[in-house]
Amino acid sequence: MKIMVTGDSHSGPIGRGLQMLRDAKKEPSGIVVRPLGIGNLLPTAFFRDAGTHAEILPPEFRKNLEQLPPAMPQVDVMALSMPLWPMRVVHKMNRQKLTLNPEFETDQLISHQVFQQMVLTEQQYVLKLIGLFQRQNIRTVVISGPGLFRDNGLFARRPHPYVFGIFNRYREIMKTELSRRDVPVLDIPAAALDDEGFMHDALRHPNPKDGHHANGDYGLMVLEQLQTWRSQVSLESA
Repeated sequence: MKIMVTGDSHSGPIGRGLQMLRDAKKEPSGIVVRPLGIGNLLPTAFFRDAGTHAEILPPEFRKNLEQLPPAMPQVDVMALSMPLWPMRVVHKMNRQKLTLNPEFETDQLISHQVFQQMVLTEQQYVLKLIGLFQRQNIRTVVISGPGLFRDNGLFARRPHPYVFGIFNRYREIMKTELSRRDVPVLDIPAAALDDEGFMHDALRHPNPKDGHHANGDYGLMVLEQLQTWRSQVSLESA
């Protein structure tokens, strides 16, 4: 079963993890990593439905991949690092002084229904892409970007409950939507998080100015999840 990992910049650490295994002569067969690019274009119409595949449109993405699934190599599974990264919406809520929690009285309280529509609007094209894959009988699995590191810049301006409240609710909404579509989710590995739900510092990006990307060690954890899932699916199909 051949798997392609693609998506936003959080698929980069998975590629670095794969390179670490390659350097150690332990590279798993049948897994390739081809990121599209940074996730700010995912809420836009970033592809055209060409029937059998998605034609990628933005030049920033197209320089990396012209279509999904790719013409070559042929793959059986698309592993997407797209649907479970909430920070675009978290930042939007912060800028507009919106909240889900009535305890933050200085902000405008919005309903969970309004928030859900905000999330689904942002992810509408990713969900359409998944629908295209399913129509073509291509398995899809969703892999998670990292959790939040303690030095994420937003924590200097907002208390932890505010940020985590939006972050976690976004992910719950998307996991529900994916479940409705029978798309499995490989969530943040439990070993990546400390007792308070923060990412372990040992997994942070080597650039000290980067407060939200993980490193190749996190990528190794995700690759282990992916290989375990593939083994389980292969056994179920046998």
